[in-house]
Amino acid sequence: MILTVAVFMLAAAIVAVTFSRRRLLRVGGTGLHLSLALILIGAAITHRWGERGRVSLHIGSTPVSQWTMDGGSTAEFPFRLQLVDCGVEYHPGVSTARDYYSVLRVSGSLEPDREFRISMNNTLDIDGYRFTQAGLGDGTSTLGVSHDPIGTGVSFTAYGLLFLFMGWVLLGSRRYRALVRRVGAAAAVLMLSFPAYSAPKVLQRPLADTYGRIYVVYSGRVCQLQTLARDFAVKVHGSPSYKGLTPEQLLTGWIYYYNDWKKEPFIKLKSHEARDIADGRYVALGSLFATSGYLLEPALSPGNAPSASLLADDEKVSMVARMVTGRGVDIFLPDDSLASFAITRTMEGVAEAVAHGRYNRADSLLREVVRWQENFGHEAVPGRLCVVAERLRNTTSYPIAAAIISLLAAGIAIGFMRGNCRWRWVAGCVAVIPLLYLSYMIVLRWIISGHIPLSSGYETMMALAWICLVVSVTAGIRVRILQPLGLLAAGAALMVASIGAKDPSVSPLIPVLSSRLLSLHVMLVMASYALFAMIALNSIYALLSRSDIRMHGSADVSVLLLYPAVFLLGAGIFVGAIWADRSWGRYWGWDPKETCALVTFILYALPLHSLTFKWFSRPRNLHIYLAVAFLSVIMTYYGVNFLRPGLHSY
Repeated sequence: MILTVAVFMLAAAIVAVTFSRRRLLRVGGTGLHLSLALILIGAAITHRWGERGRVSLHIGSTPVSQWTMDGGSTAEFPFRLQLVDCGVEYHPGVSTARDYYSVLRVSGSLEPDREFRISMNNTLDIDGYRFTQAGLGDGTSTLGVSHDPIGTGVSFTAYGLLFLFMGWVLLGSRRYRALVRRVGAAAAVLMLSFPAYSAPKVLQRPLADTYGRIYVVYSGRVCQLQTLARDFAVKVHGSPSYKGLTPEQLLTGWIYYYNDWKKEPFIKLKSHEARDIADGRYVALGSLFATSGYLLEPALSPGNAPSASLLADDEKVSMVARMVTGRGVDIFLPDDSLASFAITRTMEGVAEAVAHGRYNRADSLLREVVRWQENFGHEAVPGRLCVVAERLRNTTSYPIAAAIISLLAAGIAIGFMRGNCRWRWVAGCVAVIPLLYLSYMIVLRWIISGHIPLSSGYETMMALAWICLVVSVTAGIRVRILQPLGLLAAGAALMVASIGAKDPSVSPLIPVLSSRLLSLHVMLVMASYALFAMIALNSIYALLSRSDIRMHGSADVSVLLLYPAVFLLGAGIFVGAIWADRSWGRYWGWDPKETCALVTFILYALPLHSLTFKWFSRPRNLHIYLAVAFLSVIMTYYGVNFLRPGLHSY
């Protein structure tokens, strides 16, 4: 009750302040602030009068009309529910869940008796009640229940008004248009060997390439073995190549010529403990074992509290061991029993042919395996376009190179900010190279995964870099300082992405993430983060320059970027709330990441109120604040993953 009253009072305060300053705010600003107040009112109504709980149903049981609320009490539905069917749908050919569903029969409601299907991101709304898929058992389905027709309606109406007035402010505000003209007219100023080894025994490259074309079950999906081979090489060795050998040659070398490969310094150790024990950064598998056993075993005991990097090194050793013993490659077998038997026997023939040096025979047998897989497993085997896209990705995924090019272009732009326009034009042309590369890689991953590639830290860093490069190449033409700022931010994001490339696998989305609203939510938030990064760099530059003229010019640039950045973050938060309501039955849950995102939104919204908070009118104060405020973005994106993991962690 106290929280509800406090929220209503805060909303009333916003309304009062807004009307007291309505002449300064104009229509757009007034509507925007009133929309925020209405969102708070909706949230208060939901908190005080909204009802949430669960109901468990069993196939074949009698219709149910009661549900259990979160507090433990029971309540009655104005209708009856009966479970007709429930289960799990899987991606073809693999054991990865694609969706969870329940089929309900609803009777006694205002509508005629009907059957409804509930699944992830597909809720049931009836007579003011919302049902979401919360759990499944053996013939049992647990549904989440929420009853909040007034609070949700008020909040979503407020979201719509908020989006409308954010667009109004950006497109119709005289103050913002004047800022655009002032910044566009101002000339913003910125000061700102590998040792040679003899190769171990491997399959000939054409045969290894054919081997890479067979289909395997990997990372929860069906793909060609080339992908598994590349990821194996990158994870264990840190690079897709070793002594000029292809990933397929590396993987098959370990499978068929273990005695040669166990002597090769192929495993890259990350932890200091493992390097001290093995006496080197790159070690052979054989050197990690002695008569006393596995040399890393004592350091891995729970009593020694092994570090995360030591555990990662142990996982590399385990990965190699799985490949050597045949447990690391899961050959895709179609549902057809005859085809599965034929593939199994043919792979045994491949091993025999390789052992006797009959490589042409092994090549023809592998091609036969691929034909069996494609003919009898066509529902699970990816299409030709996906296969081509994945093979291209496997041979062209080098984010570190794009990072270096972006930083090089940034150096050129910085060096000639006040000088020859020709060199700034050169910097712009160089920036196009990583932009085209990132566009190419994002499209490839989109084709491979079947969804917008924004589901992992690696993919979101690539998206952030892409947004920064777009801003640099386009807006940098008119606002000169945005060219190096965008390139620096993109280079930093790509450096982070190159770390994520050590675990580059593409996996199917879990059912709850298969939503267009979620993709839009992530895109909006990442676009705002890209602008916040550029704002922080601009403020740091201004503070280092110590020039009043540059300080004022940079302040205009920061405010120019701050409006769309704050609005994009606000839109992203509220689109995420809409998605959560469709998936979980509630639009806000105070999860650590969404709470931090709200705090970030508030922190960055404050400088937009310089007429109220005069402290922000001074450029130096503004730059100090915006440079420090970026810590909230870092905390929201990275920090909560480690300090307070929640539903949004990855």
